Amino acid sequence: MTVRTPLYWNGSELQIAPQSAIDAVIQQAVVGIGTLVELEVVASGGDSKFEMTDTRYKAGESTSNIGSYLSEEDTPDIEVVEITTSTITETVGGASVPTADTSLTAFPVYLNASNEIQVMSKQDFLDTFISPALDSFTAGGSSAGTYFVSTLTSGITGAARVSTQPIFVDTRADASKYTQDGVPEELDQPITITEYYLWKWNNPSSVYGTTNWKDFMYVDSTGALKIFSETEITTLVTEFIQYAAKNTTGYRLSYSINGAGTTQGTGMTDTILDGTSAEGYLEGPSAPGGEYVTQEVPTGDPIINNTYYLKLTTY
Repeated sequence: MTVRTPLYWNGSELQIAPQSAIDAVIQQAVVGIGTLVELEVVASGGDSKFEMTDTRYKAGESTSNIGSYLSEEDTPDIEVVEITTSTITETVGGASVPTADTSLTAFPVYLNASNEIQVMSKQDFLDTFISPALDSFTAGGSSAGTYFVSTLTSGITGAARVSTQPIFVDTRADASKYTQDGVPEELDQPITITEYYLWKWNNPSSVYGTTNWKDFMYVDSTGALKIFSETEITTLVTEFIQYAAKNTTGYRLSYSINGAGTTQGTGMTDTILDGTSAEGYLEGPSAPGGEYVTQEVPTGDPIINNTYYLKLTTY
């Protein structure tokens, strides 16, 4: 990897640009870049790499016996309920090869080891601008156009909720609904604990001409040094980011659940009750005719069974 330091025009002479100027150009490109990888929330049937499982317990089948209660050993155990779904689909659209891809003069200039003005190669440009830009997307935080997870339904400044439908719902057995007087109880009595939503960071405002902005230079077709206009430098960086993020090995972006990469937002916890089946053994009221009913129901304290994270990586 070869990172170059571009030159800029300060109004009277060429100077070597600070890193803050490179960062400003990258930020400006992000303003109009849109969404590099699109995520959509669906009711079901999403991509397999976004599968998550909500786990809870339900009561075991009740037993009845004439004359006496059956023991805990003879009463069916509580059962696990697992609901696996995927509610996210990922779309990576195509991107045309940038118009500057084959040009020998399209990229910014820098000062080489011989103290001569030289045009960046395509690889120089990728290493200097595009790789750091894509690294910013996978660094977490609030990079424009990236997605993240939150339990909030509103109120996140600079972001928008993708859908009112949660991407994961943690449910548990509602232990308060299983009572001795209610035996035989309905088997599955869940309660919703937490709903998790997909959010997306909005694009920022233009930074062109602000404090850190510097006028980078390029060589035109006649060999003359020229200043990049706002449109020229923004379009140049934007086109390469879009193309690389969708087509270039090592730069392509992809989301997953619990895969490689950076965690985007909060973790999604799947919780269960930790009580054993025997601890939930109940003896119901005796019925006329000497019928005695027993049942084992979910009980205990909530614990984390699994945690799911939305991840973003390059590949």
